[in-house]
Amino acid sequence: MRALINGEEGELIGVSDRGLNYGDGCFTTIAVRERELQLWPRHWQRLQQTCARLKIPLVDEHTLLAEAKLLIEHHDSVSAVIKILISRGEGGRGYAPPMPSNSNRVVSISHVPSHYGAWQKQGIRIAQASFRLAIQPEFAGLKTLNRLEQVMLKQELQDLRAVMEPKPDDLIVSDADDYICETTMGNIFWRHNGQWHTPDLTNAGIEGVVRAELLAQNPQVRIGRYRLESLLQADEIFVCNALLGLVPVSNIKGIELSVRTYSKHWQTLL
Repeated sequence: MRALINGEEGELIGVSDRGLNYGDGCFTTIAVRERELQLWPRHWQRLQQTCARLKIPLVDEHTLLAEAKLLIEHHDSVSAVIKILISRGEGGRGYAPPMPSNSNRVVSISHVPSHYGAWQKQGIRIAQASFRLAIQPEFAGLKTLNRLEQVMLKQELQDLRAVMEPKPDDLIVSDADDYICETTMGNIFWRHNGQWHTPDLTNAGIEGVVRAELLAQNPQVRIGRYRLESLLQADEIFVCNALLGLVPVSNIKGIELSVRTYSKHWQTLL
């Protein structure tokens, strides 16, 4: 992995950085294909909205694009992953932020995980997580640096993979009221009796850029508060995120799903 920290190549950031100490910041992860950033306007909108909500200064779009493109130009593959991380910077007393704040930014590049291609072709198996997301409408939808819930969910997935056969690839995640939010790696859509559905993320969950793009181009998708029972009635399901695109679910809690009519239509939208 290579990284630019405030425009300079490096690997170290100050121990008093508020992103490290308090998770005080946000990030977005971008797919690179044929050396081009995918869905950049959505990612830039995400950074703007999250920094505005957190009241963190954000560098201009031109600077971020220039730094990302510099890393892409010197990368050893035409496909890659660009991550842009913004923290509030250093300073302040305890939790109280410094006034004014001088944000830090880290733009890094890495390789695409090797198993993604197989998942896109074969589909994934999903089980149910016991860990629940806290209900916090003020931060719902935002991709902040506070990702301890997701760490615990991934740990639960690892534990289940050690004892379950066949091993699950992902977990369905609900909030504290048992309403479905997402999976451990992305947003979730499903079709039942010809109608597509996806969870309302007003109270918890992350509003992914692929989800936003699909909903903008498919206003007929029904957004609602659903429990697991609704998902188990689905005729087909897919999970989506910025790196994977759309990945079909082949099995949910032991129920085999073979219909994947979405792929040709929905994938072309991305």
